[in-house]
Amino acid sequence: MLVRISTLPFLAFALAASALSPSWGSGSVKYADVVGSLSPDHYYRLDETSVGSVWDAGGSPQHGVHEGNGMASPMPEPPVGAPFGYAGSAGPDLSVDGESFAGFETDNRSLFCNNSLAANLGDGLQFAHTTMTVSLWFKTPSCGPGKGPGDECSYTPVSEGGERLFSNNFNGADLPGDSELDASEVDDLGHLQINFGSGANLVISIDNRFSDPLKSSFQVPHADPLVHGEGPYGAAGPGSGLAVKDNQWHHLVVSRNGDSLDDVLLVVDGQRVIQDRWADSTDSWGVTEPYDARIGTRTTAPDPASRQVFNGWLDEVSVWLGKQLSVAEAVSLYYAALGVEFTPGDYDRNGMVDESDFDVWRATFGSTLELAADGNFDGRVDAADFTVWRDHFEPAAGLFVAVPEPHAASISLVLAGLLGVCSARCIKR
Repeated sequence: MLVRISTLPFLAFALAASALSPSWGSGSVKYADVVGSLSPDHYYRLDETSVGSVWDAGGSPQHGVHEGNGMASPMPEPPVGAPFGYAGSAGPDLSVDGESFAGFETDNRSLFCNNSLAANLGDGLQFAHTTMTVSLWFKTPSCGPGKGPGDECSYTPVSEGGERLFSNNFNGADLPGDSELDASEVDDLGHLQINFGSGANLVISIDNRFSDPLKSSFQVPHADPLVHGEGPYGAAGPGSGLAVKDNQWHHLVVSRNGDSLDDVLLVVDGQRVIQDRWADSTDSWGVTEPYDARIGTRTTAPDPASRQVFNGWLDEVSVWLGKQLSVAEAVSLYYAALGVEFTPGDYDRNGMVDESDFDVWRATFGSTLELAADGNFDGRVDAADFTVWRDHFEPAAGLFVAVPEPHAASISLVLAGLLGVCSARCIKR
């Protein structure tokens, strides 16, 4: 029989539900403070408003310098394709969900590379370690006339081939050792590149030779199969990729821990992207003399021949050497940009663990793509993520709340696979 239930079947409230949720995005948490609390070795905020030095606010500062054709960003900002890159462009403002990045200062600025301007950080080996993490923000241009934020695309003007968001760009070497990958000549010195291909989407590489598929380089396909075409795709298949070439700001955290891609972590916009969504990438994502680490390019900018200067915007680049951030730490950075402290179970990212987070979990149960409620970071929203929410649920003062064990009410419903046949406010028993 069917039993009609209210918004939440097992919570009894003594106060109005509206009292539970504060206005979103108060900005009480600041992004730069949370980055600093994680002690990065290098932190390039890219707030410079003139071309010249690029300041490093990390614990082991190595200041860089702009290279290429650039100038201070005028307002309004010139269009994509102008002959200069611009220092001091506007920084991240809105998330892909339309949320305000309240954790950034109002005067936050970014680097608009525009195929012309990048940052040289010096000797690439100073930015290399077999265990390391890079966090950054990026935005691509729009796909062209009639296109805007949210429209995904592949080729020009978004990426013309081999564009680097970050590269430590040194000539790696295979060292003697016990790793099973040594026979495959995978670099053991800490190579790391974050790239956009022309047809490929987001490409991550931990070697500069790529003799074996998915051992030293991988790509995350485009979200739209019509954009990505025939592939390649990971085990999750077409439609499992990411829309990142879409003229919107995205936060990326990528890390390596040894010489195997099995130990690489990728977190985009506060959600972990697991290996089932990765595809082989055996293109020659190489290195270039002089072997300097760079933000926004691999080759010396500008470089119209090889087209490896990024065509979009970059901001808040931080690097940890000898440390792989946990997924929770990576996620906390995205929450900080939204102006809230990360708490497990806070699936709607409003700074509280409450009824609305249960609603997010229920609405996305079973998803491997909509992962705001993936509380244990395994790439799927399931019953285990309910447990994360339940264990961190803290009702507001004055509320009487009874939270059941996972076998009760809605958990029984989803484990029985009945969400697809029942209304969101019904339980079949």
